[in-house]
Amino acid sequence: MGAGAAALALLALLARGLARLARALPRRRGLAWRHGLAGLHRPGGHTARVVTALGLGVMLLVAVALLEGSLGRQLALEQKAQAPSFFFVDVQADQREPLARLLAGAAGGTPPALTPVVRARLSAIDGAPVTRELIELRRAQAPDKVWYFTREYVLTWTAERPPANAVTRGRWWTADEAARRPRVSLEEEAARWLGAGVGGTLTFDVLGVPVTAEVMNLRKVDWQSFSTNFFAILSPGALDGAPATWVATARVPADAEAGLQDRVVAAFPNVTAIPVREVLERAAALLDQIAFAVRLMALFSIAAGLVVMGGALAATRYQRLYESVVLRTLGATRGAVARAFAVEYACLGAAAGVGGTLLAALLAWIVLRFVLDVPWTFEPDTLAVGVAASTAIALAVGFLATFRLLGRKPLPVLREE
Repeated sequence: MGAGAAALALLALLARGLARLARALPRRRGLAWRHGLAGLHRPGGHTARVVTALGLGVMLLVAVALLEGSLGRQLALEQKAQAPSFFFVDVQADQREPLARLLAGAAGGTPPALTPVVRARLSAIDGAPVTRELIELRRAQAPDKVWYFTREYVLTWTAERPPANAVTRGRWWTADEAARRPRVSLEEEAARWLGAGVGGTLTFDVLGVPVTAEVMNLRKVDWQSFSTNFFAILSPGALDGAPATWVATARVPADAEAGLQDRVVAAFPNVTAIPVREVLERAAALLDQIAFAVRLMALFSIAAGLVVMGGALAATRYQRLYESVVLRTLGATRGAVARAFAVEYACLGAAAGVGGTLLAALLAWIVLRFVLDVPWTFEPDTLAVGVAASTAIALAVGFLATFRLLGRKPLPVLREE
C-alpha cells in the first residue's frame, strides 16, 4: 500500500513535469510536433490522469516480470550444477556407511556428502545469559529477529571452511587452535543481531551440557547454494560426546529419484528423504499462482488506465473535432492532423511507460534485496518492452478514439457553428 501510494504521487509529479516541459520547449516548425506537444498542456487536458493510471498498471506488470525472472533463475534446478537431488536427515551413526554405499551406487559411484549435526540452544553471549528479560528486550527492538535468540540451533563441526561460505571478518582456525579450546564460526547476519563479534564467546546448551566457544570468524553464507549451510560451525573436538546425527546429500539422475527414495525408505525407515526437485517445483508452482494473481491486478490497473484515457478523450471529443476542422480548413491534411494527435498520444504513453518501468525496477530491487534476499539483475529488455508496450497501447487507444473525427468534413461542422 505504501509503494502504491508513493507510485501514484510520483506518477502525478511526472505528469505535471511532462506538461511543464512541453510548455517550456521552443515551438517547433512542424505541425505535428507543435500541436502534439501543445496538447499535453492544453486547458482541461488529461495528461495527469492518463499518465498516472496507465503508469501504475505498467509498474505492476513490469515489476512482476522482473520478480518472476529473478526468482525463476534462483529456482531453476538445472542451472544449479551442484544442486543435490535429495537431503536425507536423521541418519544414525551406524547407518552412515550402508547409506553411503546405497547412495553411491544410485549416483553411479559418486560418494554422497555426509555432515554431522547436533541440536542445541543458545544459553549465553559473552558470558551474559540469554534470559527471558533479554529476549523480551530484543523482541521490542526487532520483533522479526528475536528468533535468533529463541531458535534451536543445528550445529556441526569441520576443520575446513565450507566452499559456499566466505570469511568476512577474522580467519579460519588451525588444527592447533582448535585443539586448545572450542572455536566457532558465526554467520554474519546472526552475529549482527546477536551482538557477537570476533573474539567474543557463545555458549550453547547441548542437552544440558554447556559448550562455550570463542568466535573465531564471521561468514557470509550463500543460502541459495543448495548445500548444507549453518549459522554456527564449531571446530573439531568441540562437540565430542554429543549425540549427533548426520545429514546426507546426493545427486542422481531425475529418472532414478523415485526408485532411490523407495530403496532408502525400505532400508532405513527412520531416515527422512527430502526431494529437492519436488520442493523446488512446488515452490515454483506457488510462485506462478501468486504471479498470476498479481498479473490480473496489473491488467485491471491497465484496463482502468485505458478507460480513463478513453473517457478523457471522449470528454474532449468536441474540442478535438473543432481543432481538426480548423486545421484542415487552414490547409492541413488529414494525415498531418493524425500525426499531431499521434505525437500527443505517444508522449503520454512513453511518459507512463518510462515512469512505470523505473518505479517497477525500484520496487523489484527493494523486494529482491530486502524481502527475498535474492541477487538483483538488471534486465534492459524487460524495461524496454514495458516502455514500448505502453507507447503502443496509448497510440492504439488514441487512434480508436479519434479516427472517426478525422473523417468529418469541415464544412458541415462549421455550418453547425
